[in-house]
Amino acid sequence: MGEIELRAHACGRRQVVRHKPSTLEESFTDFILSRQALLCTPGTLKFYHNTLSKFLEWLESDGGDDPSE
Repeated sequence: MGEIELRAHACGRRQVVRHKPSTLEESFTDFILSRQALLCTPGTLKFYHNTLSKFLEWLESDGGDDPSE
């Protein structure tokens, strides 16, 4: 996949952060942090966390831990 671009609203400004996550866990963390920065509700964050955690567990049990696959 390439670089990930996260847009966060901090102090009323838009900030773009670019980097390459090396694992699915880092990609998961980046996604959750980006949703927090976008001010998603606590219920939405909990839904994302619960749903994606289960999906990541399944992927990792199948031997996948590279987000580019």
